[in-house]
Amino acid sequence: MAEIEIPIKIGDIPIKIPITLPTIQWKDFLPTSLIPSDLSLQTAIILIVFILSIFFLYRTMKLLIKAMGIGILGFLFPWIISFLGLSLGISPDISTGIQFAFLAVLLFFIYEFFHLIKFILKIILFPFLFLLGLKKKDEFQRIKREYEEIERKKRVFNE
Repeated sequence: MAEIEIPIKIGDIPIKIPITLPTIQWKDFLPTSLIPSDLSLQTAIILIVFILSIFFLYRTMKLLIKAMGIGILGFLFPWIISFLGLSLGISPDISTGIQFAFLAVLLFFIYEFFHLIKFILKIILFPFLFLLGLKKKDEFQRIKREYEEIERKKRVFNE
């Protein structure tokens, strides 16, 4: 244990107060290894399932919060239209608001479904596109377009 002295002056009398500080062994609180040696296959599977479930729950909550916001905006749509003075032949009441909210959430989920299909197809087709060299070609053309735009801006600036 470490001991320090704090000097204090009371009036003209100097006093030193000893204070003992406990030492903390940080390595007692840290794990000895990242993967314990007694890790079994069952424990590893449970850990993987736990991590995947946390990921999917996070994504689901994110999706539901977005859907709730879109539903609220869809519900408010008839009142926004009437406030802006646009006449679309709809009356701003609760039943119309519920119908628009349902339609907005339905369209949002259809959009998310097609976005998921596109994402899965990208994952499935990536090895084939990579082997055929199509990704590199698109990347090269993008870099070439950016370079040409920079050169064009330089010419305009110098003129």
